Amino acid sequence: MFRFRFFAALLGGLALAACSKDNASPDGTPRCSRYVAGDVAIGPQAATEAAQVFQLANSQGFSISKMHGFTYVSGLPADSLAYVKRVLLNKPYLNAQGFTGGNASVYAGDRKIHVVDSQFDMTPANQADWLQTLQTLQLTDEAGARCQSCKSVMLKVPTGSEQHWVTELAKNPLLRWAELNCYSQIVLH
Repeated sequence: MFRFRFFAALLGGLALAACSKDNASPDGTPRCSRYVAGDVAIGPQAATEAAQVFQLANSQGFSISKMHGFTYVSGLPADSLAYVKRVLLNKPYLNAQGFTGGNASVYAGDRKIHVVDSQFDMTPANQADWLQTLQTLQLTDEAGARCQSCKSVMLKVPTGSEQHWVTELAKNPLLRWAELNCYSQIVLH
């Protein structure tokens, strides 16, 4: 079940990032003609931690609606797995939008507890709780050990300023990319 949840979370993160890493023309105009008003997606560098994303978003007054692809390893012993899952299951921001928190397992290769959960509605209170949870569960960010380009975050920015923030955020060294949340059209043949 963990593998299914892991791949579902991974696919969700990839879907968030799949629109286009280059959705602006050289003159800065959006390549997509339709995008979600108020949304800007960012791809943190592998080594960029959640606390840094929180600081970046909070410094600009943005809210964080979704975070995917942040993976952690626990310093707790492997026999603490049930405890780790219980703690994570009690986090409402991990149990949203069809996701269930507590995606933790002991990997056979290193006999350590690994956690991969998506976070939603990361208000300042939820951010503080997550940072405390990282300490409580002795979770450290794997910094892309399993996937160098999996981290993605959806920010809420003022409507009408999306392209401005894509351009500004793309300059930030903590990020690999920034883009609009483009609508795409699927054509079935």
